[in-house]
Amino acid sequence: MAVSDNDLVGIKSAKSTTIAPLGQPGEAQNRADRDVVEIARDRDGSLLFVYPNRVSGNQSPTSFNNLAVNGSNLKSIKSAAVDGFGRLLVVDGGARDLIAFSSTGSYVRSFSLNRPKMVRCFMDEIWALLGDGSTFAHFD
Repeated sequence: MAVSDNDLVGIKSAKSTTIAPLGQPGEAQNRADRDVVEIARDRDGSLLFVYPNRVSGNQSPTSFNNLAVNGSNLKSIKSAAVDGFGRLLVVDGGARDLIAFSSTGSYVRSFSLNRPKMVRCFMDEIWALLGDGSTFAHFD
């Protein structure tokens, strides 16, 4: 689940993705989209939909398609976040690492973490939940 700056709530369930405005019952938009892995936010506070092979904006022009590392396209994105500088951080199951991309989707670097599970950003800080499920890595 994620909440945008313009009071939209995005909820990911096993069968669909729901977008609803806060405080306005009955106006929810259901999307029969089982491919969404996670809902995140871009640096402007808009909702982003994380798919196994891309990250796309709901109401913003933010979109990251064809993300690749060393010539191989990512196909197993598990989590994504955008930091205060517009960089995309991705946890990829195939690469088994946290990977940074520029605001245009160009590969920047890998963090050499062992099988991270999730990434979150706050301003210019990056937090990654590591593979053991109880340890965090912090970058600023």
